[in-house]
Amino acid sequence: MGINAHINLDLGIASAEVVGADGIGELKSDFMRVNSILRALVDVIQRGINKISPAFKLADRVLLDGDELWFAFELEKARDAAWIVAQDVAVLPEAQRPKYIARLDAAVAARGRRIANPGPWLCLPLKVVGLLESDNVAKNLRKLRKLIG
Repeated sequence: MGINAHINLDLGIASAEVVGADGIGELKSDFMRVNSILRALVDVIQRGINKISPAFKLADRVLLDGDELWFAFELEKARDAAWIVAQDVAVLPEAQRPKYIARLDAAVAARGRRIANPGPWLCLPLKVVGLLESDNVAKNLRKLRKLIG
């Protein structure tokens, strides 16, 4: 849910506020280049998740590259939407920004509620995943630290 809020709300607004209307065009290539960097990190992140989640490890093996392709597609789609927000906010007069941001915030919050409550068809599998994972945060962090040295 944090990624949802960051990409779909904060990223575009912060980008626009940092560079303003005059610099928004120059930011685009750097903004989009981050997609490639994030895609390159997917396997590293996935190895970490697999260390602490047997269910995700199994899913990763079964899905082969399907989960990576899905993630890349969803990430690119979300960041493209964030770029549109950045462009919109950059050119909006200051007085109109709060209303635009409030509408965007409501839409992102609705998406967050759907993520938090995906419905009964996904809740049961997620509960099973949770039962297979350790809830010992310190132990999980130690496993993850071994990956990054």
